[in-house]
Amino acid sequence: MEQGSCSVTAAGGSCCGKIIKGAILGGLVMFIWFSVSWHFLPWHANSLMGFKNEAEVAGALAKSDSGVYVIPWTNMGQVKQATDKPFAFVSVFAPGVDVKGTMVSMMISAFVMSVVMAGLLSCLLSKKVEGFCPVLFSVKTGLLVGVAAFAPNYIFYHFPVSWTLTGIADEVIAFGLTGAIVGRGIFKMKLGMNCGQGACGPSACGEKTHKK
Repeated sequence: MEQGSCSVTAAGGSCCGKIIKGAILGGLVMFIWFSVSWHFLPWHANSLMGFKNEAEVAGALAKSDSGVYVIPWTNMGQVKQATDKPFAFVSVFAPGVDVKGTMVSMMISAFVMSVVMAGLLSCLLSKKVEGFCPVLFSVKTGLLVGVAAFAPNYIFYHFPVSWTLTGIADEVIAFGLTGAIVGRGIFKMKLGMNCGQGACGPSACGEKTHKK
């Protein structure tokens, strides 16, 4: 077993215990950040708009089953477009949502999602050797997650730039905060920005070669 932040002498259960603690603590950090980001900061609200004729749009969508729809519908280019504008990419949930009635269940689901993501990040952090910067690694992981989650919608479905950049930034901050707290609090890592030795060697991050 390669030595990492759980150490080679740690029993499997001990290392798993740290990952579980990281999942719970990190999940709480992520959940708090996402709550603040969505409910107290203005950047998500600035990327969302309501229809001026909402009743008419809702009446039209009510005739459709639940699912994801696109206008114009071309069946991946096999059907000639009936119209070229406006373009719309819509997720329809026909039964509707009682926001007040389902808020508790949605928040619980959001917390579970945060715990799962923090657990996966903790698992990655547990494999890193001494000298590794958990914050920088976690920020890069958040950037990867954010780009993978939001960039395709921008490219293929014309989501606004503001929505895309906000979503990516949200993930970067969430993962960076989680990496800092879990890395320091659970795995006892230093939070300096120095680079540890990786696959490209110590000099890849600008470090001088260690003297013998």
